[in-house]
Amino acid sequence: MLILQMLRWPLQLPQNIVLVVFTVMAYILLAMLRHSSEVLFELMLLVLTPVFYGIFGMLALNGQLRLNDVARGRFTEPEYERTALNPFQSLMAAKLALLFVAGGALFLLPEPQLWLSVAAVVYPGLFLALVLEGSFRGMFNPALLWKLVKGLNLLYPVVAVMVSGSAGWLAYVLLFDQRFLSIAMSAGLFLLVHPLVGLLVFTCRGMLDLHTLDSPEQRRAAQALEEARTFDRLLEELQRLCGSGNVQQASTRLDVYLADKSFADDAQVHERLRSFQDSRLFLEHGFRYLRRLLERGENKKAWTLFKDCHAIDDRFRPSELASLLILTSTAEKADARLVESLLGDAKATYPGSEDIPEALFRQARINIELLKDGTRGLEILSQVIAGYPEFAASEAFRRYRARLRVNRKQ
Repeated sequence: MLILQMLRWPLQLPQNIVLVVFTVMAYILLAMLRHSSEVLFELMLLVLTPVFYGIFGMLALNGQLRLNDVARGRFTEPEYERTALNPFQSLMAAKLALLFVAGGALFLLPEPQLWLSVAAVVYPGLFLALVLEGSFRGMFNPALLWKLVKGLNLLYPVVAVMVSGSAGWLAYVLLFDQRFLSIAMSAGLFLLVHPLVGLLVFTCRGMLDLHTLDSPEQRRAAQALEEARTFDRLLEELQRLCGSGNVQQASTRLDVYLADKSFADDAQVHERLRSFQDSRLFLEHGFRYLRRLLERGENKKAWTLFKDCHAIDDRFRPSELASLLILTSTAEKADARLVESLLGDAKATYPGSEDIPEALFRQARINIELLKDGTRGLEILSQVIAGYPEFAASEAFRRYRARLRVNRKQ
């Protein structure tokens, strides 16, 4: 869609008017020069030069403005001021005309092929330096020219073909061809190339360190800044609600905010809530965040979150014993004492849960294998046998008991 907009650009206002005026006037002026006598040719050329400058300057300014707009991320056509395309009020038009004339003059040299080949490579760099920097100084700055070539990288040959090809064809037509259709086509291509080159420059904006009016990076940065401001305002509101004792309302407001972003900001919210004087919202969010992590299978991250919240309030637990068993299964050996304590509270914390025998069995194994407290471990196993005979009859339980007996005999 964007490319189509670029291709249609020379046919839209005001550039189509510029194209028609240039074509008609150039054809008439060149015909007048062609049919003038040798005596009057120099005088006619002197008289008509300002007119040539006016129509070419208008054409070049139109292209230059569009190239600059597209290169800096403004793809929609701006509303030009009345004098924006007036070459007699623009120093840029004079600079563009001088550069074009210097390049076109190479056609008049004897055997110009070598010079034109060199110019085809150098001209685009000079042209872009002038268009983007707006001064002749940039054209003669080797560091800037190298930056353009290096920044465009593999696209520089493409830019060279487009810029040198369009400018070279227009210069050739004005000097040697001078047919109406040739003038119209070469001028149309000259205009068309500018926004396309601008688009190539825009794609290399990072390497060129180009100041842009609009870009995906700027939009993302603006969006991130606005999101940060929204988040800060939310935190202020949550602080106020917690301060007035409306913790549940604050939690609901926070959930709505997180749900709108598919809970992508859970980790950031968790860290920011840590600074609240009232830890209740921190724990409330931690409880829900923990559930979401477990649902996504991020068990190690969930265990880290659990320990973080448990350090604030040692009563902090997931809603179900099954979730606690999943959490503790990812614990490191260094957490053995904490896990043993959590599993030891399972019967009181989750009364009636069908996973209590599994929790006791795991608690016993931790005591025996990690904490080296065999007496305590065997005592817990005896509680399982007495209180949960069905679980004690399971193969896993019986095999473990049998292995303990073998180890004791050895």
